[in-house]
This record gives sequence, structure tokens and C-alpha cells, in this order.
Amino acid sequence: MKRKSIISILFIALGLGMFTSSCEDMLTADLERHQDTPAQDTLYTYWGIVKSLQNVAERYVILGECRGDMVNGTQYVSDSIHSICDFDHSKAYDGSCRYLKARDYYHVINSCNSYLAYADTFKTTGTNQKYMLKEYALVEAVRAWVYLQLVQVYGEVPFYTTPLLTTEAMDAFLNNPSSAKANRHNLPDLLGPKLEKVKDVPTPDYGWYGSPDKVIYSTKCMIPVNLILADLYLYRGASQSDFVKAAQHYYEYIDEEEAMIYGGDYYENIRMGNTDEYRYEYNGQNIFASTSRANSISETISVIPSNKNKLTGNVLRGVNTLFGFTPSIQVADTANSANIYLTVNYEKELTASKLWENLNKAQKFERYIGEAKDLNELTPIVEEKAGDARQYWVQDKAGKDGQQGKFIMKQNPGGAFSTAYPVIYRRSTVWLRYAEALNRAGFPGYAFAILKDGICNAQGWFADDIKDFEYAEYQYFELGDKDTIIVPREDLVAAGLELDSIPVIETATNRQHPANTVVCHHISMEETKAAALAPYMNYAKYSFTPISQNIVMYKRTAASNSSSSTIYNSVLKSVAAGIHSRGCGKLKYDERNSVYNYEDMVKAANPNVTDVYDMAQQDEVIEAVENLIIDELALETCFEGNRFFDLSRVAHRRNDPAFLADRVAKRSGEIDAALHARLMNPSNWYFRLPNY
Repeated sequence: MKRKSIISILFIALGLGMFTSSCEDMLTADLERHQDTPAQDTLYTYWGIVKSLQNVAERYVILGECRGDMVNGTQYVSDSIHSICDFDHSKAYDGSCRYLKARDYYHVINSCNSYLAYADTFKTTGTNQKYMLKEYALVEAVRAWVYLQLVQVYGEVPFYTTPLLTTEAMDAFLNNPSSAKANRHNLPDLLGPKLEKVKDVPTPDYGWYGSPDKVIYSTKCMIPVNLILADLYLYRGASQSDFVKAAQHYYEYIDEEEAMIYGGDYYENIRMGNTDEYRYEYNGQNIFASTSRANSISETISVIPSNKNKLTGNVLRGVNTLFGFTPSIQVADTANSANIYLTVNYEKELTASKLWENLNKAQKFERYIGEAKDLNELTPIVEEKAGDARQYWVQDKAGKDGQQGKFIMKQNPGGAFSTAYPVIYRRSTVWLRYAEALNRAGFPGYAFAILKDGICNAQGWFADDIKDFEYAEYQYFELGDKDTIIVPREDLVAAGLELDSIPVIETATNRQHPANTVVCHHISMEETKAAALAPYMNYAKYSFTPISQNIVMYKRTAASNSSSSTIYNSVLKSVAAGIHSRGCGKLKYDERNSVYNYEDMVKAANPNVTDVYDMAQQDEVIEAVENLIIDELALETCFEGNRFFDLSRVAHRRNDPAFLADRVAKRSGEIDAALHARLMNPSNWYFRLPNY
């Protein structure tokens, strides 16, 4: 049992706009004055911890993107940001700039440790509810997330879970090389057991955060325990059991929250004066930047909120400034009504990389044309030159003095400051990581389904019996009765028959697929049978009911004074959505002629694969699907802070530094030989801690 009751701080936490001193004053509090009752001080309430998280929020984006392959420094990049991008540890080291201060992470951890040490999770209300248990679970999740960031940035870091109540104690700990260490190998073991105990604790609802400004709904300022647990196992990735555990926790979150993917909308721009050129833009502002309570199409899950004025907390401006948006204050910064507005600054420090541009241009946008509402009467086409619709997160904008430049709009899709908070989790991120875990757990077909078609409980979505499968090169006649009896190859092998003597059945498709021709025709019977035994793959539940949406279909018109002409027809409702469709359009789910099909994409992603259904080649198939997932992560979650961590996670599990080095060193379009050589040594991926 915890030692002290802290009911008073819960009531304080419920008043979301309660702080009367600046965030800076609160976060530089004298630790010694909390020596006796740290859990009773507002610094150790959950909202106090959220405010301390603001000190590391922007570096989540900066350190994750500057070291990846999706952004590049411009001619205006500062020395400190350039040294981070260039992995120059002679200039980029702990304490060298505002984004490299491990002490800020440990400030959050120490606050969490104190809260967890003193919170009485057995204390009950008059209704016999353990009122501190929900906040206890939230703080456990925050501490785990911060430790994961430390390990991803520094490689191996000091680890402790007891509160350090004086400045001297903190200094002694940080300067002690013999302290216990946390790294990607042991982090799940150090943090997992406690997180497992609270993963089913309900999330509290405090209404709006940032009163009176209503910055964002409070539940979006919380990190789901299942998601951080899944991330810990996915990052370690030491064995198939790690991927199974990761898949289980992602699945549990999706199941509990009914977090299905919304396909989103596209709108078509017709270039003036040229009817042959079209572009398709993904209109994802509402679902990406939504600040309200989560609903069926809400994309954001967890953010670190930025306040709109200093009176209520930190005003996060660093990411905006680096991407070329200059913050300006409408009224005095200390006024209750103070707001931040953004104007374009041509002298931005960071821009989208050439590698990112090329990846988007290489994608094939697929759509239907026609006016019928019967899907079978529409004509599917491929827009060869359109590229991925999500490339328009980067747009041409006029900077100062009328200069034009491309600006990353994703952090500020409407140029409004209310969307400037770093997004830690959103549905697409969760589903893509779930696909990554499923793939490594031995289900590449299902992982690809998440990319192309989505997954849901619609009738006939997956074949579940051998009679629903039509075998091609993997199905054989039984020698005794070639006209009527068909036997799977594995049964014939078990009977000791020579495969060379068994004729192959020829089919129109010449590949294995469910005969019901509804969806996911590419998933093999082997995977389907194995999925039935996996508790993290039960998609028949109500929670996997697809979100009702329409397939968008366009009719071309000649260019006119109008910049666009779009027709939306309700041709299909209540379907799942593949994440790739957000950028490349949706075709009906039994469409086998799509350019984005399993067999072709797997072989393109790994030329070593000659037969996508040969179990002897499954390792190569899994690696190919993983390559596709990494590309999709680049297309869907670019500029959000994940990229370096995505690349390093996969490079570690493959024991292949070149996986990361090849991509990062070529972000400008040409290989940087010096940077490539530096990155071939994984020790150079991490910053140095003092005395370590």
C-alpha cells in the first residue's frame, strides 16, 4: 500500500486552468521543499507532470525528424540543428542546445517517481472507488514513455524508480557511472510488469484542457498504457515473442477503443489551362488536428498540449519556427485572452527532403471514373503522374517579400496555432505499428491487408475454411483420381509422394486466394488457419465494425475559371480503409488488378522473393512487407517525430546498419559518403550523456 493519501491534489487536478504562477516558475521549484510530502504538491499532480512534459515535447519532433530521411536543413539552418542533422557529436552533445538536455527528461521521471511512491492506490471514496488508481496508471504510462524517449535518443541511460527529493541527490545520481542502466534490451523487463498491472484501468475524463482557451480535450493528453507497452516490445524486437506481445497490446487498444481507420477524403485540383494534369490532395486536417473528444473518425489519440498563453503553461513555438512559421502574439502574453498566430517565414531552417519527394512521386494514385452508383459500372484507372495525395502536406507558400517556398504544413495544416502540439499517437501510427508487429509474428498477408484494404469484421472478409480457397500452384490432383479429388500439397508430401510427379492445377488467377472474392484475396490458407489461434487477431468482434464511408469517384471536366471539379458518389458504405488508400485512392476490395497488390509489391520490395506463398521464402516475404510498412510510415506519419526511431528500430532487429545509413545519407537525393560512413557505426546514432 502507498504511504500517503493525496485526495487534495486530485481535486486540484480537476481544475484544468488552476495554475496561478508561470510554468517556468513551477518547473524550477526547489525540490528540497517537497521532502516531506511531495505527493501533496501540485507539481506531482498529473497535470503538473503534463506541464513538465512540455519541456521535452518539441525535441520529440526535432530529434526524431532531423536525424531521419524525410527532412533536410536549408541554407538558413542554425549550427545546433545542423549538427543534430549531421550526427556531429563534437558539436551536438548533451547540454549543447535546448533540445539536448537529458536533465529535462529526468525532471519528468523524478516527478513521476515521487507521485507513484506516495499515491495511495487503495484509498477509496464513499462509493468504494479507488480514486487515485486512474491517475496512477496515467503516470506509469508517462514515465515509461519518457524512458523510451531517453533510450531512443541516448542508447543507454541511468534508470531509477525511487524519488530523488533534493537537487544534490539528483546531481549525485546523474553523475554516477555505476547507476543501473536502461536500454532497448531490458526496458520491457524494467517497466513492463507494473504497466501490465494497470493496463485495464479506465481512462479518467477531466473535460477540456487549457481552460478558458479549450486547447484540447483532456483525454487526448493521456498516453494509453497498452500503446506504450506495445512500443516497448516492438522496439526491443529480440524474438518472435516480443512481436506477439506487441501485437497483443496494439490489438487490445484497438479493440477497447474501437479505433478503426477512417479513409478520409480527397479533393481534386485541376491545373489551370491544362486538362491533362490533375493532382489529388488528402484533406486530412479535421481528423489529424481535431481537438475535441474522440469519436469514430477522430485520428489523434495522444498529444503533448501547447498552451496559448504563458499564464496557463508553456507556449511551444520551436517546431513551428524551424518549419518556417513565425509566431506572433495578438495581445500581451500574460493576458487571459492571449493567442499565438503564425505567419510564413521564408528563412525556414527545415524543409522536406528530396528522398521524401521522390517517394511520394513514385506512388500510383488509383481511382474510378464515371457517374454510376453501381461500383461495377465504374472504370478503374491509374493516374501515373499524380503521385501520393499526402505529398500536399508540403505546399507552396509566399514568404516575406513575396518569395515563394515549400513549407511543411502538417504541424499547422490551417496555419492555426491550436494544432501546433506534438502528436504522440494517432490511429494510423498505431495500425502501422500493429502491422509491423503482425508481420514479424508471422502474418505478412494480414499486415499487407492493413496497408491496402484495412481489416474489419464484414461478412466474408477472410476465408475461414479450406473450401473457400481456390489453390493455384499450391494445389495438386491426387494421383488416383485426377478428375474429382483435390488435395493440398502438404498432405501429399506427408504421404511421401514426389511433387515432380504431381500435375499443377491451372487457374485463371494462377495464385492462391479465397474463392469468395470478397476482400483480402491475397491471404493464404496457412495464415488464415494460424490467425484463428491468435488471440490478437479476432476481427469478428463488434469493435472491428468498419466506419461508414463512401468511395470517392471523380468525373473529369475541362479547365475553366474554377480550379476544381469533383463528384462524390455513394458507391460503397461500411467498409474498412487501408492506410495506403489515404494517399493513393481506393478501389473496390476484390480488385485484383490494382497496381498495389500483394504479389507485385512484395516482389518489388524484395527481389529475392520469387514465390510469395512459398513457406520456405517466408523470411524474405516478411522483410519485403516490412519494407512496405516503413515506406508507408514515411508517407503517412512524416514530420511528426517518428522517423529516426522507425528506421533505427528496424535496423536493430535486422542487425543491418545500412538499412538506416542508406536512407538517411541519401535524403538530399545524392549519397553523402561521409555521413553514410558515420552511420554505419550504430554507436554514432546516439548522443552522449555526461560521464558516460
